[in-house]
Amino acid sequence: MSISCEISGKICCFHHPFWIRAVYEVILLVLIAVPPLSIQLREQKRRIWDKGFVEAALILGGGKNHIYVKHILPQLYEEWVLIFGQQLLQVLTLLVHLGVLEILFGGTVIGFGLDSGNEPTSVSHEWSGLIGNNLCFLSVNQWILFFPVLFFTMTALCVSMINSAIIDWFNFKEIRRKNGAA
Repeated sequence: MSISCEISGKICCFHHPFWIRAVYEVILLVLIAVPPLSIQLREQKRRIWDKGFVEAALILGGGKNHIYVKHILPQLYEEWVLIFGQQLLQVLTLLVHLGVLEILFGGTVIGFGLDSGNEPTSVSHEWSGLIGNNLCFLSVNQWILFFPVLFFTMTALCVSMINSAIIDWFNFKEIRRKNGAA
């Protein structure tokens, strides 16, 4: 299936609709993130599995599924929530790096007209594409690049603040649990 269009004097030819290109990009990002993340999660699970309470549960006759659900997952829940926030920040950073390299999220349109240069532009106009496409204006008109960078930075700071608030909440919950048990 080929879709041809003309966007502001730029001729483009797509072999797939936008949602399929977005799915390809998400699959690519997942494939980049899964190997180091799986190693990290395996090490965390192995660290908890070697604890004494897991060994006691095994001796008392608990099955592996029961031990995993009742003993290991509650120990790892907090760490996995924080890892999700860290991975979100890393994906945002990776998208900006790909935008600078002009590998754009929703697809790329390359102009072939007399009045248009052959510079690639983003189909979906996401922040990473706007940052990558407008780097050439950095020495002339900085304001063009200012707002995409500002909003990207604000998003990254919000995710970081959410992670910090989650850490504080988990610490508060732990302190409350210790004080209530004493």
